[in-house]
Amino acid sequence: ITQCTFLLQKEVAERLCAQPGSKKFAPISILFQNYFFTKLHFIIEPKSFSPHPKVRSALIYIRTREISLFSLENQDLFLSFLKGVFRHRRKTIFNNLKKLNISPSLIKDGLKKCGIESNSRPEQIHISQYVSLFNFLHSLGSVTQKS
Repeated sequence: ITQCTFLLQKEVAERLCAQPGSKKFAPISILFQNYFFTKLHFIIEPKSFSPHPKVRSALIYIRTREISLFSLENQDLFLSFLKGVFRHRRKTIFNNLKKLNISPSLIKDGLKKCGIESNSRPEQIHISQYVSLFNFLHSLGSVTQKS
């Protein structure tokens, strides 16, 4: 399958299609968009169905990318890293990384190398910056399965 159109719960569709800067931006947004182009077409109200569901729906279009945006050697470890970074969404990226038991000096070096402000929130950081930061920290052995 190279392309599909799905009718999903509105909140799920918004997360899949969310871009950096949106409160809906989450680990699933990053992983999904690495492999697929996504577009949210429109919202469908519950009254459009019989019986009426308790949630709003959204129609989204998904097309497989010929080549993923980024090559991930260990997608499971990257997902674990993202979950840790997004666990406390109201905290800064710096503080979230400290909670993953990464040394503050390595965090500062990684953020600087990837062009990320230390006071940025998780949803403000671009996908490419997450991949670069993960690769940098992982290459130094700072990201483990326990993240």
